[in-house]
Amino acid sequence: MLIKPNFVEGLDSFLAEHSGPYGKIVSSWKKENKLVIYTVTIPPGSSATIWLKCEEVLLEGNKIEEIDHANLVSKDDDFTIIQIVSGTYEFKIEI
Repeated sequence: MLIKPNFVEGLDSFLAEHSGPYGKIVSSWKKENKLVIYTVTIPPGSSATIWLKCEEVLLEGNKIEEIDHANLVSKDDDFTIIQIVSGTYEFKIEI
């Protein structure tokens, strides 16, 4: 699946859920000071590619390159693209 959250100006938080063929997919974010805390749940037997519009992002407090269960696909001036397997993940994104 492809997930591309949009951190909208004027909103402090957002939550979306979708019942997929393998279970519930949950995508949510909230703004805290100069950070966006983005949480995503991918059901068992699934994987996802996450497109984050940001320059710097931490996953579980670490750089993506340091996490075994996440793969940094690409990073440029516009997007950081990450592949993840099933599980719940918390990204911290500086805004």
